[in-house]
Amino acid sequence: MQMLVYLAALVEHSPEAPAGILYMPAAEPSVSVERGAGEEKIKEEADKQLKMSGVILSDQEIIQAMEAGARGKFIPASLNKDGSLGRYSSTLDREGLQTVLAYVKRVVATMGEALLEGRVEAAPHLKNRSACRYCPYSPVCGKEFTAKDVELDKTTPQQALEKMRETLEKGGNPHG
Repeated sequence: MQMLVYLAALVEHSPEAPAGILYMPAAEPSVSVERGAGEEKIKEEADKQLKMSGVILSDQEIIQAMEAGARGKFIPASLNKDGSLGRYSSTLDREGLQTVLAYVKRVVATMGEALLEGRVEAAPHLKNRSACRYCPYSPVCGKEFTAKDVELDKTTPQQALEKMRETLEKGGNPHG
């Protein structure tokens, strides 16, 4: 979410259009290979850790410009020989990216309104589970962990985008 907030701010104050949003950890790759592994195997394992996460516009030219060969070695998108998107590509069209950024702005505005009204809900999530289970601050926040805390909606990227569109069209609260 943080990177999307930054991108939304950049887009709002710049005439340039983004080609996507990518994240790569700043840490140097640490590889574990069998003793005697060749230089090429070590490089191959290190390269796997350099693959960025995020989303890229589903534009053939952009994908090719971001990675020679467009194989998806370092970016979360690839092109098939016929030029179509690879099966595991993480892409959006321009309208989809605009929807995501508009939704992010709505979420931030809603969070700000809630803070001003003194409403701060304890509902942290970490991937597909509640972050409360092992939190050392539970005595302070007072939130009790329940099985319901783990239940997160499982949606496809397309379903998530559709939910964002619906929320924006209704002008409603992204959190229900």
